[in-house]
Amino acid sequence: MHPPEAFRQRLNGRASIACRIRLDTRLEDCRLVDETPPGRGFGAAALAASVHFRFRPPTRDGRPVEGREITVGVEFGP
Repeated sequence: MHPPEAFRQRLNGRASIACRIRLDTRLEDCRLVDETPPGRGFGAAALAASVHFRFRPPTRDGRPVEGREITVGVEFGP
């Protein structure tokens, strides 16, 4: 969800978050890596949205591997 004040001002933004992939395809231990423009709420919005993201875990020898860290970019437009 777009940060409310940034939406009212029709600001575009982006954020990068780093998370670990769980075996159930959800993300955990997410943290903000970068946001542009800074201080406009795009990082917090990306972290809040991460509960809806799903990623297939990588495999090793045909078995899913838990805990792989990925960086996800989230774009926000008006």
